[in-house]
Amino acid sequence: MIVLNKNDKLIVTLNEAVNKNQLYCCVSYEDIGSVIPGSFFAITNNNNDVEIVKSPYNKRIVKFIMINNADDAQATVILKINSKGVEFKLIKVIVNPGNTLQLVGSGFIIKEQYIKLTDGTDTFRHGVHDNGKYGVDYWNGSSWDQIFEA
Repeated sequence: MIVLNKNDKLIVTLNEAVNKNQLYCCVSYEDIGSVIPGSFFAITNNNNDVEIVKSPYNKRIVKFIMINNADDAQATVILKINSKGVEFKLIKVIVNPGNTLQLVGSGFIIKEQYIKLTDGTDTFRHGVHDNGKYGVDYWNGSSWDQIFEA
């Protein structure tokens, strides 16, 4: 959770230009005094600042952030707060292709595209397929076979 005061903005930028695809951003927040939650979707713009949460009228609680690396190369993601023109860096982290940087609760995590389910031989994995659908795959000894997709 991140609390933004009046005149604070949450910004994402990349350390370098992407190879092919910009990163996708999704943010959920709630304004103090309001019972209606808000959300915002954006894409990065190489190493240019992108506001993913605008300044609130009073205070705003950012409850969830998701930044997905849709590129085919690693991306160095920088999240920062701009408070009245002064920037404060929250995190600078490398996100591998297909992985997602998330703010969950009071901390950041990197969610991998595939997480292996172990049966002692690492023959199963689950995660998001290239088409964006969730699935489970089985290792047949030479390649991954899709056994479920939703």
